[in-house]
Amino acid sequence: MAYQILENAKIGWQLGSTGFNFIKNHTATLLFSFFSGCLFILTFLFFIIPFIGVSITEKSLSNHWVLGFLFLFLTTVFSTWMKVSLSIYTNALFENNPISTITSAGRALSRLFAIAQWAFVDAIVGTIVKIVRRKNNNEGFIASILRSLLGIALELGWNILTFFVIPLIAFEDLSLMATIEESGSIIKKTWGPSAGATFNIGFMGIWWLLGWYLLFFGPFTIYCKYFLEEPVMPEKALFLVIFAVLAFTIPLLIMGIITSTVKIIIKTALFNYTRNKPTGPFEADLLKISFAPTDTN
Repeated sequence: MAYQILENAKIGWQLGSTGFNFIKNHTATLLFSFFSGCLFILTFLFFIIPFIGVSITEKSLSNHWVLGFLFLFLTTVFSTWMKVSLSIYTNALFENNPISTITSAGRALSRLFAIAQWAFVDAIVGTIVKIVRRKNNNEGFIASILRSLLGIALELGWNILTFFVIPLIAFEDLSLMATIEESGSIIKKTWGPSAGATFNIGFMGIWWLLGWYLLFFGPFTIYCKYFLEEPVMPEKALFLVIFAVLAFTIPLLIMGIITSTVKIIIKTALFNYTRNKPTGPFEADLLKISFAPTDTN
């Protein structure tokens, strides 16, 4: 069991490394995750006034689930649109027939109805998970833990079941239920390494971030503690605070964009393998061992 877990992690690491190298050679792939983040921010700013108004009126922001659901739905639509666009763009690169990012977004937009259907269902599931995991002050400690674990299990199960929804929306004209069923069918064959790849990408990103924070904040802390002359002028103090905040948030945002992009690229490569389509730099032997032995004959 432990050996199989390590093997899955190894395969996932190889898939993740190939995905990062692919981004190095095709940096335009990062634009889709970047635009997705921009659309999220714009949607958040659009909703912030209604949310504040509701929180003041009802004295509770969390109880107004209608606004929360609508916000989640719209952000999921925009996020899915960009992910489908990235999958289309990546597939074109795999086929040595590159297209522009605008063309990719346009082709994804033609799947808007399927994207909206998926976003609606995903938002419902997300809302249910939030309700399940919401803390209740009247509950005991054990009940609160069980509620949290149930929410985590629901979210994890849903993410596993719908692992291949994005490439399916991008390349196959199926109904929503058929899309989810097909995603579940594929994930049964690729569960260990496929999920392992996405987890490993997250760990890779965390380690890189920790490395950066150590290299930056270590000397920065030493400077502030031992070499910064006192009293510190307000202007200099403000500069140091802003500098530290930027040094923390910018790498975090960049790593989020990169890891999100890599995950979609890997899903597209794995999906293409199941359809006997080109997989770019992802070698067939590596993708083959990502499938259960009984399904690779």
